[in-house]
Amino acid sequence: MTLFWAILLIGVLVTVHELGHFVVAKLLDVKVLRLSLGFGPRLLKLRHGDTEYALSAIPLGGYVKMLGEDPNDEVAAAEQSRSFSQKPILQRLAIVLAGPAANLAFPALIYFQFFVSQETTLSSTIGAVFEGQPAAGVLQPGDRIIAIDDESVRYWEDVNRLCNAAPGRDLRITIERPGEDRPLVKVVTPRAHERLDLLGTRERVGLIGVAPHYRLAQIGVQQVGDTQSPAAKAGLRTFDVVTSVQGRSVGSWHDLDAALQHNRGEALVITYLRSRGGSLGFAPIDRLEPGTTQVFPERVASPAATPLPGAQQRPAGSGAVSGVGRARYETGIRSGDLFIHDLEAGSPAALAGIRTGDELTTLDGQPLRHWELLAQTFEEQPERTFRIGWRGATGEAREAEIKLQPRTRRDEYQTESTLYVFGAEPARAKRAVPEVAIDGRVGWAARRSLAMTVGVTATMVRVLALLLTGGLPATGIGGPIMLYHLAGVAAAHGTDQFLAMVALISLNLGLLNLLPVPVLDGGHVLFFTIEAIRGKPIAPRTRERAVYFGLALLAALMLLAARNDIVRYWFS
Repeated sequence: MTLFWAILLIGVLVTVHELGHFVVAKLLDVKVLRLSLGFGPRLLKLRHGDTEYALSAIPLGGYVKMLGEDPNDEVAAAEQSRSFSQKPILQRLAIVLAGPAANLAFPALIYFQFFVSQETTLSSTIGAVFEGQPAAGVLQPGDRIIAIDDESVRYWEDVNRLCNAAPGRDLRITIERPGEDRPLVKVVTPRAHERLDLLGTRERVGLIGVAPHYRLAQIGVQQVGDTQSPAAKAGLRTFDVVTSVQGRSVGSWHDLDAALQHNRGEALVITYLRSRGGSLGFAPIDRLEPGTTQVFPERVASPAATPLPGAQQRPAGSGAVSGVGRARYETGIRSGDLFIHDLEAGSPAALAGIRTGDELTTLDGQPLRHWELLAQTFEEQPERTFRIGWRGATGEAREAEIKLQPRTRRDEYQTESTLYVFGAEPARAKRAVPEVAIDGRVGWAARRSLAMTVGVTATMVRVLALLLTGGLPATGIGGPIMLYHLAGVAAAHGTDQFLAMVALISLNLGLLNLLPVPVLDGGHVLFFTIEAIRGKPIAPRTRERAVYFGLALLAALMLLAARNDIVRYWFS
């Protein structure tokens, strides 16, 4: 089956490429003698009009043979007007460029069918606002962004695009807020954030500190020594998910925090879900069981007084709230966002002494308010040393210097990438914001597919430039064996994955054919450009030598690709 998918992939791309040449040649009234898919002996052939259509034995390419394509061909006087060599230079250029252009345009059709089948997408509703970020105190969970700098916004992808493009620049964000009769206009300045792109180079984007998901009311519970907090006494545990307080539904951490902030010391009836694990025999499952308990908040005399053990002075999510006068009430319920749920043995986090259930508290000596800030800091400077502070399950404070561990990962496509590993993760209990129906789905899909095609093409141009200038190793070049492997792996993941691979390789084929190498389409473009400048064709002898040079260059490239394929798939 892998062989079948590989032949199908190559056959589709060759057909698209050659049809590009064929269709434009026909439109410009050039006589096409043969359209062949494949090289070598013709297995099947059919003549219709002036053209022979053939399926040849070697499915690694194809060609369109036109009358007068070779300047040395003899063309009857009656057919001079239909000879390729007698057409104006612009028409010849159009025919030559039509093949690569078809390969570059074909992915847009593939992406279009992906997008046009999508009926809904994430709305522009804000689910989470992170403390210490530009949007904190300005925007709120539940706000729906309807415009940014007077550009209408409906989908979350629009929020990302406009914010990413404006680091350090004030944005006027128009929102609809529950409970407000009229839209509100807020000014937020995205902070500049640097991250590595797919090619390992740094790109600068703007972030305002919002996310399209609600953080569920997953809690953290700690104690200091033998003294338990009210939440611990009530039997609550770290990673429990609170579902209601005093009979009122709690859908997110924002809801729970608001309920705790308004408490004035009364006992709180809390319902929750607790993970019990489990197994179906052939796979593990996460079984959640409901529970109910009553938490009795403990009074803290004043903010300046020494708090009860376990009553941490934190501005948000602490359950410590203002009461009558200067009194506060502490529940001991924290946001579970910074509590370690998964820990990889032998990772930098584990070697530093961090354990499951510990709570991260500081980063480089500054309070750590949410996991996203930690992840973004790691992303900005993955190779430096960080100072991480945390609190153990019994409340003891600890600190250590940590350096992320670089790891080279090779995926199933045999593509290598470098990851920087911390080795600890939170539970990440969250719920996506509502989706909305896509307005004008066909137009939306067309815009998205075109933008995606342009974006992927731009990335490939950079890759090609880096390969030619030595910025990327030549080991990334592959040949037929790589195509065979990629086709099989992609097809094993389904039709969509296979079509995505077809789109990717089609773009590669289109760009490679534009290289100014004789025997490639880009070489013909070069010849025609020189002819236009000189006012006469290149001498046949010079052209012949250039073609031999191009063939030698392609042969060397194919040998390099074959060598890389053998090393990649048989000796890796």
